[in-house]
Amino acid sequence: MVRLLAVAVICAAVASDAQPPLSKADATKFQAKLVQIEANAARPKKPKPPARSTAVSDAEVNAYLKYLAGSQVPVGVVDPCSTARGTAA
Repeated sequence: MVRLLAVAVICAAVASDAQPPLSKADATKFQAKLVQIEANAARPKKPKPPARSTAVSDAEVNAYLKYLAGSQVPVGVVDPCSTARGTAA
């Protein structure tokens, strides 16, 4: 519980540093990408399909968590956020 609280505090601090405002449009973009990822995962694995990559931004993920994740976020988690580091491969 203490670790979760620490992560939430760090996320809140990071989110307050020059993060653009979250939009429902970004949440919808991420949801569409998530639906496509789930559809690809449900396809038969034989023959092996070509590898796919899907780029998502911090803003899309965080907007999804804020506006659309709803019951997917565990009880007690308030204002979840995600921050990725590095570059896409």
